[in-house]
Amino acid sequence: MPTPATESIRVLLELARSANQFTLPQILEIPQNNMRNCLATLLAIFAIAFMTTSANAKPRSFQQIVDAYFDDYFKANPSQATSAGFHQYDRQLEDFSLAAHQRNRRKLLEYLAAFQAVNPRTLSALERDDREIMIATIHSLLLEEDRVQQWRKNADNYSGAVTSSIFTLIKRDFAPPEERLRSVIGREQQIPRALQQAREVLRNP
Repeated sequence: MPTPATESIRVLLELARSANQFTLPQILEIPQNNMRNCLATLLAIFAIAFMTTSANAKPRSFQQIVDAYFDDYFKANPSQATSAGFHQYDRQLEDFSLAAHQRNRRKLLEYLAAFQAVNPRTLSALERDDREIMIATIHSLLLEEDRVQQWRKNADNYSGAVTSSIFTLIKRDFAPPEERLRSVIGREQQIPRALQQAREVLRNP
């Protein structure tokens, strides 16, 4: 049974094949005006890189880490999952709470250790590149989480995220209108909670 990460990455690869007409940020409809969305775009690009090497036999431990990483990423970022073409989380909205940030940081540290523990000699040349990309990406995400902290400074992270999450459901014709409408309603019902969480984590400079 395909995992959420495998299915999402497969969709991203198909989108990338049509990139002669659109750039990847345009395809994913991810705004480029803050650190959070820029990092999300990078993760989508890295997901494509993983999929391009999946035709070859992979060391199972490495592939399991990759799949688990993107499963967790899309679960924690349901709006990005929708943009990537994976619709299991279409009725969910991100958890912006401090507790969610703390969970995310712990998971990033766990995945960093897991990728670092993989022996590069057991991987193909492309997989070694993927491993280095993921290690560097996690370091960047931790830098944002711990030092840059746009999530504490930029209110547009949150207003942009909730509006984009609704817009994608309306614009994309991936399901019957009534099904997408139910997803829109599901997300709209969570907007007050999400914005309250944003108020609690934002700091007024």
